[in-house]
Amino acid sequence: VGALMAAGHAGLAVYVPDDAAVAALSAWDPATWAALDAHGAIVSFNIALPQVGVLGGIAGAAPRCRLIVSHMGLPGARAHAPSPDAARAELAPLLSLATHANISVKLSGFYAVSDPSHAWPHAVAAPFVVALVDGFGADRCLWASDFSPALDHVSFVQTITVPGLDAYDAATQAAVMGGNLLRMLA
Repeated sequence: VGALMAAGHAGLAVYVPDDAAVAALSAWDPATWAALDAHGAIVSFNIALPQVGVLGGIAGAAPRCRLIVSHMGLPGARAHAPSPDAARAELAPLLSLATHANISVKLSGFYAVSDPSHAWPHAVAAPFVVALVDGFGADRCLWASDFSPALDHVSFVQTITVPGLDAYDAATQAAVMGGNLLRMLA
């Protein structure tokens, strides 16, 4: 890890698709987390809502790491937008991690929340975006395009729209759309 970070890497991506991967992640050598923590590494997790709870322990063990949950915790596809209360209830495992200041959320994968996936501007994702911005705060939400998989469902220009973000002021929109990432990389 130290050699990668010294070579200019900012961090790594970890895929946690199921409970077996959670068990494997939980068994990582504490020295690995210590090395990542010493460098303030960015660690991006593709992890679903049922497995996301494992990140609480990691956040505590590596408080200088910047942990990012991709794709809003992968809430799954649907044809109709949930109510704000239903969106918060579904995201409860992820929202419970908002108490950890080193956990952020990528607002991405909107096509994977929409059924059909090409239903841009993905209005069904808006209640999830609002719940996450309200829960984590504008300073810990990051726009991400999910490039290039998104291009199988929408155009490049359409990946730039974040459903529900228009409900917030210009400062919040600027932070989410790039300011937070620039601050994280500084």
